[in-house]
Amino acid sequence: MKSKLLIKDISDFEMLVNTHTDKLTQTAFLKIGNLQDAEDLVQDLFINLWIKRESIVVHGPVYNYLYVSLRNKIMNYFAKAKLRQDVKNKLAVSLEVVDLSLVNLLIEKI
Repeated sequence: MKSKLLIKDISDFEMLVNTHTDKLTQTAFLKIGNLQDAEDLVQDLFINLWIKRESIVVHGPVYNYLYVSLRNKIMNYFAKAKLRQDVKNKLAVSLEVVDLSLVNLLIEKI
């Protein structure tokens, strides 16, 4: 298939948004299980497309390009979620250690 600029003008962008938003949102929701986050990921995908519109060239079906972009956003979503959970777990362990230290200090004072 011939390469082409993905977005030539605002009407191309509106067509992409109107044509693909529902399907991409459904795909994201099925992967992450949170509708608000799925909608946010798709919106972010389209914002990035608009920002990079002058340089994005597609070498195949447009939906494939959009799906791969969404898949990458979903992988980043899970990576960030895991990082947040790891930080919460480390913080919880740290707080337990601090709490035990305080308890031991109080016991020594009694």
